[in-house]
Amino acid sequence: MTTPEKALPEPFPSDVPVVQDGGRIKLAGDIRTRVGWPTGEVSYGIIVELIEPGWVEFHIGEWVKGKVARARRWAAAGKAPRSTYNLQAVDDVFQEVTFDPKDGRFPIPGPVLAYLGVHPKESDGEPEPGNGGLRGAGKKKGKANSRYGGQQLFVQASERSVTVMSLERRRRRVEQVLEDLPTDNDEPA
Repeated sequence: MTTPEKALPEPFPSDVPVVQDGGRIKLAGDIRTRVGWPTGEVSYGIIVELIEPGWVEFHIGEWVKGKVARARRWAAAGKAPRSTYNLQAVDDVFQEVTFDPKDGRFPIPGPVLAYLGVHPKESDGEPEPGNGGLRGAGKKKGKANSRYGGQQLFVQASERSVTVMSLERRRRRVEQVLEDLPTDNDEPA
């Protein structure tokens, strides 16, 4: 007697948006809908969680506030100056931003962009003050080019969060999965 296979979930929608000026990416509506993010006119808090270099997760702030509070309590419990160092690290790992669902563009803080491997494009322009980037990089007369030079990120919905990866990190993740996939020659477990 064979047992019926469990129904698989629908595929998770994904996109490869370009990083725009101000470090913003456009989050596709189907991605926001799949993870259950509210729509409408009211902005809300999103927590950006650093997972590993080249990989972050976006969560509705209310959904992960307990996780963030536990991490901050753990960090604060240490002895000074270590507790200050730990609190700073926790605040780096969990950064809150405000998302406006009306236009769907998500602002990614500069340190998070750097963690994802997205840096201002290089040019022979003069250095931009304060961030080591370059002022006026690649601008043509009459056209405003993005200082990020069209760099892209991989964005995918999951059950309750949005995964964002550098294209290089995504490539490594796919290669790892492909290595682990069973082949036709594999014996059933």
